[in-house]
Amino acid sequence: MEKIFKKIAKDNGVSSNRVKKDMSIAIKSAMENSQKNEYAKAFWSELSADGKEPTAEDVILKILSELNKNGKSKTGSTE
Repeated sequence: MEKIFKKIAKDNGVSSNRVKKDMSIAIKSAMENSQKNEYAKAFWSELSADGKEPTAEDVILKILSELNKNGKSKTGSTE
């Protein structure tokens, strides 16, 4: 997973910590605004049953799982 963050960081000229922080901000915003969309509400409820903000890693893994489940992705690699 760390390779993903390092690649994003390198591509954008920032640190991997900055990437994680920015993703955390985006996750918080998405969770706060999910009440308007039933799919989004279900996604965040399933990912964060306790209502706490999930990590960027957890969100990436969940999205990959959903894509693989729906036949949208053939890679599934998080390395």
